[in-house]
Amino acid sequence: MARKKAQGAVLGNRTNLAEAQAKGAAATQERAAAFARNVLPVIREIQQAGTRDLRGIAAALNARGVRTARGGSWHQSNVRNLLLRGDAPPTPPAAVEPVPPVPEQSPQAESLPWNAYRPPGQR
Repeated sequence: MARKKAQGAVLGNRTNLAEAQAKGAAATQERAAAFARNVLPVIREIQQAGTRDLRGIAAALNARGVRTARGGSWHQSNVRNLLLRGDAPPTPPAAVEPVPPVPEQSPQAESLPWNAYRPPGQR
């Protein structure tokens, strides 16, 4: 092949690149869907046992020895993505308190250089 390439021959079939990419993407999606069909019943069982949050589901899958599609350990994002693939709504996140707005600084504080920190009583 190296000799052919050195002679200027075009290697590979470039006439059906888009078709080959589409077939590869379809095969990848089918493998992901098959994996989701196998793991979703386990997740449903964990949810029925009372574990609702994504972190807890991931911990339960890891404790059971269930591996991800690539053989890794489970994380919240893996569980969320799998639930979304299975057309199941993910568990909503816990309520988060709003962060209070940052008070505006006085003009004096803005005029100081960045490294000129002074405690509030010494301004």
